[in-house]
Amino acid sequence: MFYFQVPDTQTGGFGNDKLKLLGAQDEYAKLCGLLHLKANARPEQAYAKLSAFQRARGLIADGMAGPYNLALLDDAKSGDAARNASARWLKSMAPERLTKIFPYTLRMNLQIYAPYVFAALDAAGYTPNTAKGKVMCQLALATIRAESEGFEPIAEARSMVNSAPGRTVFGLYDAPGAIAKRLGNTQPGDGAAFKGRGFVQLTGRGPYAKLGAQIGLPLEQLPHLANLPEAAAVLLVQCLQNNETKLLAAMQRNQLAAARKLVSGGSHGLERFKDACKQFSAVLAPNVAAASRSSPRGFNFARFTDSKKRFSLPVRRDRVDLRDLPYRPPLGSLSAEYPAPQIVREYWRSYRVGCAAYCPQEILDRRSQKSQPAHAL
Repeated sequence: MFYFQVPDTQTGGFGNDKLKLLGAQDEYAKLCGLLHLKANARPEQAYAKLSAFQRARGLIADGMAGPYNLALLDDAKSGDAARNASARWLKSMAPERLTKIFPYTLRMNLQIYAPYVFAALDAAGYTPNTAKGKVMCQLALATIRAESEGFEPIAEARSMVNSAPGRTVFGLYDAPGAIAKRLGNTQPGDGAAFKGRGFVQLTGRGPYAKLGAQIGLPLEQLPHLANLPEAAAVLLVQCLQNNETKLLAAMQRNQLAAARKLVSGGSHGLERFKDACKQFSAVLAPNVAAASRSSPRGFNFARFTDSKKRFSLPVRRDRVDLRDLPYRPPLGSLSAEYPAPQIVREYWRSYRVGCAAYCPQEILDRRSQKSQPAHAL
């Protein structure tokens, strides 16, 4: 995980601070190689190349490079986007297939954020060609369905769970208190600073510090990073990885409530969690092997980002169906000439008399010659 922290122009400014590279410093040379830079290139150069790559691929240019960005960079450099596709969720699972698991989610969100989760699962070794990989992918998707059904990293909103009426927002998370002790919050304002974020709704100073150290990001100092797509996906997979043995045992015994509690510490969204697990088992899991051999129908976001050809949606125009049009009355009711000749003969002289009071005679005569109908003369 890499994050380029841009100087804050409102406080320090570029003149008083420099761009900082956060994350796995020992792997910076690898990132530079993928960006076609020297191993000791300055962070400013790497940040500029990474941002340009993200914008060119239609990705979120947030200055963070994680499993998804690194996978795309590796494929772009190797020139073989289909390499080892059967062993990667990113290549074998089209985001559109998730609509059965997420029936109330915008398809756009699935296309944007699902590849981040699939790449994080691949990087952790939870690949689709292993039984453990299928179960962990099932748990990851079910957890997202329970925590953030919109399939988008979100921040926790004010509610009766975290805020007392008439008190500070997220004040129930602040110390002292039983909730604050469980979350590891020790200072005033920790409740708002370390509120739930990301796909898994990471909450509390303690989990931020622990998981931040595990993924190599200073989440305790920069908690907002947990809402960036790369970090949110890696945090989700890391939470599952920390409880891997217990989660696999619970899923083997079909104890979905126990599996849900291991991730969230409670039963929030349990029904959505169970439904997502059921849909994954019934629809997606049996077709993973087939999907790796043949391209799935519909739009594959990962395949599109690797393609250098002009993209066109695989759709056809609907047939014309006149039954879909509203009723329109026929045009036969319009007269061939309007106004009718008798109306012109009746009102033309009074019209001239009325205009004479406001128009000079020469203008009136000129107008009469140009605009008077031939049959009214």
